[in-house]
Amino acid sequence: MKYLPSKLNTIKFKLSFAIGVLTCIFSFFLIGYFYYTFKSNILASSIANTQLTAKECASKIQNDFNKDILIARNLALIFKEAQLQSKEVNLDRETLKQILKATLKGNPSLLGIYSAWEPNAFDAKDELYKNEDPRNKTGVLVPYYYFDEKKNIQYEALIYYKDINKGQYFLIPQRTKKEVAIEPMMYKVGDYDMYLMTMSVPIIGKNNQFLGVVGVDINVTNIQKTILNTNNFDKKVSIALVSNKGLIVASSTNNEFIGENLKDINKSLFKSIQSNTLNFQENENLYTIVPIKIGNTDEPWHIIVSFPMSILHDSVYYEIINLLLISALFVFLLIIFTTQSIAHFLKPMTNTTKAAQALAVGNTNFDSFENSSNEIKLLNDAFDSVVSAHIDITKVCEAVALGDYSIKAIIKSENDLLSKSVNSMVDNLKKSKDQELARIWINEGFTAFSEILRSNAPLNDLTHQALHFLIKYVKMAQGGIYLLHEDKNGGYLELSSAYAYERKKYIERRIEFGEGLIGQAFLEKETIYMTQVPKDYIKITSGLGEALPTVLLIMPLQNNNTSEGILELASFDELEPHKLDFLHKCAKDLAVVVGNVRSVDLTAQLLKETTEQSQMVKLQEEEMRQNLEELHATQEHMNRREQDYIKKIEELMEKIK
Repeated sequence: MKYLPSKLNTIKFKLSFAIGVLTCIFSFFLIGYFYYTFKSNILASSIANTQLTAKECASKIQNDFNKDILIARNLALIFKEAQLQSKEVNLDRETLKQILKATLKGNPSLLGIYSAWEPNAFDAKDELYKNEDPRNKTGVLVPYYYFDEKKNIQYEALIYYKDINKGQYFLIPQRTKKEVAIEPMMYKVGDYDMYLMTMSVPIIGKNNQFLGVVGVDINVTNIQKTILNTNNFDKKVSIALVSNKGLIVASSTNNEFIGENLKDINKSLFKSIQSNTLNFQENENLYTIVPIKIGNTDEPWHIIVSFPMSILHDSVYYEIINLLLISALFVFLLIIFTTQSIAHFLKPMTNTTKAAQALAVGNTNFDSFENSSNEIKLLNDAFDSVVSAHIDITKVCEAVALGDYSIKAIIKSENDLLSKSVNSMVDNLKKSKDQELARIWINEGFTAFSEILRSNAPLNDLTHQALHFLIKYVKMAQGGIYLLHEDKNGGYLELSSAYAYERKKYIERRIEFGEGLIGQAFLEKETIYMTQVPKDYIKITSGLGEALPTVLLIMPLQNNNTSEGILELASFDELEPHKLDFLHKCAKDLAVVVGNVRSVDLTAQLLKETTEQSQMVKLQEEEMRQNLEELHATQEHMNRREQDYIKKIEELMEKIK
């Protein structure tokens, strides 16, 4: 009886088993490679996105704080100049109070505004004002205006400004002669509790003498909205605002922590903040810390973003499970196909075996197959397809690891799930990288643009610098900024700055409300974005001649529903969405600065008019005093003559007798 091999010893089984094992090994290494690539890229992307979110949130909050402290800084500068030029500018106490009240009225986002002076530092008249105010018996100038629960402005005198516990907003600037942001405290308005933060700016006179402070009170509870609007991550990701002393002011996830001190909750994290550590990992959480510098103070606040590593693991595991299922399906189909095909193999397949052995160790450089029968040729062709797919996917993975997302896997058929999944992965990684680059571009642009807005340059120079930066940064061809001007007839838009091809255009141009696209955009407070510009509207000039733009952007400079002007930009290329968003936010910040500059100019004009009126009243008082003195002298002269007449009459009467 001849020997009959068992099913486990047949060539069909051995070949099928060998190919199945090789395919599983290949899939295992491929899955391991993808796991490492996925984990590295997702970790890097998550850290970058966390840092960008923290910086974006910190930038927004820092801008809000700096806008508020800028109000106090501008008033301190005005009061300082009034003191240094006391002979030309007569700033009395009532005028100073009216300036504070008008400033608070024009900035409803504040809770209060105040100014506290050293004894006799303002006008050396403290003795005249003693006991004038029941809260202030010293006569020192310490006015405080604030909004009550009905948003009405109230006045009272400061009484604890030199108290060591309650008067740090005065004592610290007095000692350091620097700006200061005081730790928030609970403040009750009606039935509503809020955190109140005080920021003070010192008034420094001649010879570096401390005269007093100007300060504002703000509601830091509103920062909670900013943090919630900035958090674009999973709900497990937490964003918190922490003061310099560790007080948790706002949190996107744990409201119960608000008002608690971080050093009581997480001492390690608090120590990281104190040591200026920007990235800190503890207990499967990645913390990103970004400092917030408030004005010129020395004690920064911090934004803390807590990113649970479990989110990263979940994302990686989800992708790996999908890849395992696809790989298992691929191996299963391949084994079935191989089992059915091997039944027709009758001759040894030397070259095929060598090729399989080479592929098993990752070597794809082997000799081509010799001509063979149809059945073996089918197997060889199928093996070539497997090798080609391996090489194709390996090249894609290597390119992705080097940051190149332009290479895609070739999809062999509708059922090529592996290639489709790889291509989908490449597209997702490219999209994530593009979003990361866009966020970096926007943040860098905001940083540079904010530096321009904080330059304290005259309004025309400021608009020119802002326009020049926007045109260069967004790569526009030319543009202009029109600002609102008001007169007795109403108002109009006037060209403040124009720029094209490195040449500043000093052009006088006036546009009425509703006139043309610019006047229409100003009235309707809506942005106009055109990709088909009328031929007679505008031309872009250069040293080579003139050309018609293909894109026109007309954007109102609007803040809190108040339009300050128009930004007009023209280009040959359409704007990407993130560039439009960047321009919208820059236009809003520019509108805020223009409004603040105008507010300062209006305050200075009011101070000048008040001073002139005060001088006129003094002249009238002096003239009246001189008239009274002349009248008094005339009356004394008449009295002397009357006495002389009476004396003469008495003498005549004596002679008659």
